[in-house]
Amino acid sequence: GISPAAADFDRDARAGDPDVPVRDYEAAVELTYIAAIAPWCALQADLQYIVHPGGKVRNPNDPTTRVDDAVVLGLRATVAF
Repeated sequence: GISPAAADFDRDARAGDPDVPVRDYEAAVELTYIAAIAPWCALQADLQYIVHPGGKVRNPNDPTTRVDDAVVLGLRATVAF
């Protein structure tokens, strides 16, 4: 969650700009899988879905909209010598 002080600050800022979003929460869901390719090598796939990045902050590229939810994909290789 976003701290109550930060949310109060956003509410105060709305007095000057009614388009200021009041931040509420950010959540992440993550799935990961590790596959042993060889005794010395493993690959780990990772998928993350982020809800309300930054707690619903404004989009810096278009301040009239909020930052959209995000998907993050990753792949990690581990090699042991």
